[in-house]
Amino acid sequence: MPQRINRSSFRLSMCLLVGCFAISLGAPRANAADLVANTHQSSARDNDRATTVTPVEVHPATAEGSKGDGDVQQQSATNPQGSSPTSPTVAANPLTPHEKFKYFARSSFMPPMPYALSIGSGLFSEATDNDHHRHMTAGDFLADSMTHAARSMAFRTTANFFEKFAYATAFKQDPRYFRSDKKGFARIGYAVSRVFITQSDSGKNQFNASFLAGGLTAAAISNVWSREEDRTAGSTMTRFGLHVGYRALSNILKELFGKR
Repeated sequence: MPQRINRSSFRLSMCLLVGCFAISLGAPRANAADLVANTHQSSARDNDRATTVTPVEVHPATAEGSKGDGDVQQQSATNPQGSSPTSPTVAANPLTPHEKFKYFARSSFMPPMPYALSIGSGLFSEATDNDHHRHMTAGDFLADSMTHAARSMAFRTTANFFEKFAYATAFKQDPRYFRSDKKGFARIGYAVSRVFITQSDSGKNQFNASFLAGGLTAAAISNVWSREEDRTAGSTMTRFGLHVGYRALSNILKELFGKR
């Protein structure tokens, strides 16, 4: 009987992962092309603005506030000789609700990263799981690992939906991560701070309500597919805390090794 249950769980898990992979083969690739096209269009508009707009006097308070944004994708003012920018003055182009939905879809289904993370999380979760203390066969371990992987994929997709689309649209916040121009350990502090601070659609720093509310919502919804003993308030908050920790680590990796 246990072997039949494990085999059924394995089949269900593989169906979920294969289904998500099939979805990713359609829209996400087209979305990536749209993103490139939008980037080129934005660059053209920025070049026109840089050649036609005349310099204006900036109030000291405004200039001081712009220095704290730490957004490397922001546009910057240049001097007449075309030298390097000094400080950002114009926020990055905000995403429309449709673009935020495409960003959620790419983050959730564009291979290979979401699937690799889910499988790795499933293997780790099963290796550290003490619910049965030992594994009878390698097949049992693989089946249970894929069950954990399916749960991880479901949690990540749910969190991305609320954080990058639903709440990001409702709160008018930008779900993207913007690298800083800081040096040394200040970059790590900035990356961690972006868990609690984000950029609004207007380019201002705000409390990161879209991420924190989205993660808490996903942690609560995940009780639907969690095991019965994990459907408690304590387990829900543990999942939320791990999610926040993973985001902080992800921000550090993007800050240190991401492309500018």
